[in-house]
Amino acid sequence: MNPKIVLITGGTKGIGFGIAEVMLANNHKVIITGREKDRVEKAVSELTSKYKNENVIGFECDVTDLSGTQNVIHEVNKRWGYIDIVIANAGVGHFGSIEELTAEQWNETIQVNLTGVFNTCLLYTSCLFFCTS
Repeated sequence: MNPKIVLITGGTKGIGFGIAEVMLANNHKVIITGREKDRVEKAVSELTSKYKNENVIGFECDVTDLSGTQNVIHEVNKRWGYIDIVIANAGVGHFGSIEELTAEQWNETIQVNLTGVFNTCLLYTSCLFFCTS
């Protein structure tokens, strides 16, 4: 298989980090994003060290911010060109009964888990038509 360029939102830990590992182990180029700059830098460092290559880059990005997500796609396009695969993995979980959850927790869940996926897919779809290949 030809190497692909893979964007993984929420790629600094958990499932997203695991997906990044699998993609790098299969010689793909990987872009990870996360909300906290230090976590992004740490994850990129760990992945670069483990896979002994420069095929991973990271960006601080809150998927609920449309312009931030757009900047990531623009920067990747400038550096590596067309993004082949997008994994909209960023998410949060607040668990409890309705009496235990706060309105703030509910709103954060909706913003990240729904609006964040929408933003990522919306911008990637537009990139299908306007990004270089």
